[in-house]
Amino acid sequence: MRKAVFALLALWLVPALVGCGNSEDESLTVAKAFWKAMENEDIETARSLCTEETAGSITVNGDEKSEDVAVTFGRVEIIDGESHVTTTIAGENEDGSIMSIPMETILVRRDGEWKVDATRTMMSVLGGAMGAMMDAMKEGMEEMGKAMAESMQSSIESADATAARDDGD
Repeated sequence: MRKAVFALLALWLVPALVGCGNSEDESLTVAKAFWKAMENEDIETARSLCTEETAGSITVNGDEKSEDVAVTFGRVEIIDGESHVTTTIAGENEDGSIMSIPMETILVRRDGEWKVDATRTMMSVLGGAMGAMMDAMKEGMEEMGKAMAESMQSSIESADATAARDDGD
């Protein structure tokens, strides 16, 4: 009986686990195709990879070219039937510095296929950009704090030196 239960579990678990792996691979393939289409400014392809409800929100700003933008992918998680693909968009700022925006490409199943939920994906870009901006502000504040502390320390030392000279007179 115990062997039969384990055999039954194995028959159920192995396909389920393999299916999860395939779902992750499939959703990552769709996410990569979507971002490649966006990079190539191929709106029709990008829209075809999105849900019907969100495809219309896909546009390209003709003024800004995406030549110097790199899109990388990380962890793929299937959460409540949705695929969340960790995605990073990195590009060069006008001053030559690199800005990386972490986000998630969110995909949902439609008629058995993974489709990008463009609205929620774009909202995660805003969240990632806010996070990157907050990190930059934090770094700037820390640097400003260090500079102020050094300036105050220098002023105190200068005042102590002046007081010591005045006491010696």
